[in-house]
Amino acid sequence: MASRISGLLSELKRRKVYQVAAVYAAVGTGISLGVPDLFGAFNLPGTAARLVIVLIVVGFPIALVLAWAYEVRPDSGVLQRGEPAPPGVTPEEKEKDTRVPGESPPETGQSVAVLPFDNMSSETEEDYFADGMAEELTNALAKQPGFRVAARTSAFAFKGERIDVREIGARLNVSHVIEGSVRRAGGTLRITAQLIDTTDGFHLWSQQFDRNLGDVFQIQEEIAEQVTERLRGGEPAEVKPAFSTTKLSAYEAFLRGRHALATFGPQSLARAIKEFEACI
Repeated sequence: MASRISGLLSELKRRKVYQVAAVYAAVGTGISLGVPDLFGAFNLPGTAARLVIVLIVVGFPIALVLAWAYEVRPDSGVLQRGEPAPPGVTPEEKEKDTRVPGESPPETGQSVAVLPFDNMSSETEEDYFADGMAEELTNALAKQPGFRVAARTSAFAFKGERIDVREIGARLNVSHVIEGSVRRAGGTLRITAQLIDTTDGFHLWSQQFDRNLGDVFQIQEEIAEQVTERLRGGEPAEVKPAFSTTKLSAYEAFLRGRHALATFGPQSLARAIKEFEACI
């Protein structure tokens, strides 16, 4: 009997019932003492004040029952009913762990961010093409299993900035970054891409692509494949570009529309609609 009582008291402590009772009692007492004066100042009937006090008293056992049924933890929110929290593991982490029992934990070291590519073309209006290259590389790498890829909005916050890649890696919490440049002249493209280790700032891979404009999808595929292969220690990778069967004119209209949409203004929104309609 004594052991059961001791176990019950321990469970009450673990489920924070004591803390809830103490907080509720303190807050309820304060409200009960202040309600008569507050209602009197506004010439409200005394029955209303007594009703509030009764509700506070009635709510006390309800609060204790809820505290027992739903364990509240400051670091993890509300757990499922009757489910204790494993030591050191939050419910969010539990939900994310979808591994099969006995399977090795997922690789966490392969994290990468694709920084905005520099537009080296003579026309500054062609920023949309360089931005599109970076975005499609982000999408392609995000589809690779075991990779953590920084969001486009996070990586593009560094557009136009000249910041050490080691600092960028620390801010984005990634181990590698991809940066590059795009130079477009008529129907030809020169794209340079580099994979950099953010722990020391040294290049792991760099390559220049001189191709026709129509080969842009193949270039995206090659860059994503080579980066993936490098990050996986030489393991071959297969990457399929999202727009491999799209007409180049439609793809460019799509990129111009998305670039206009990102600036978000009355004129740019109208231009985005026009470009998207042309793409369709």
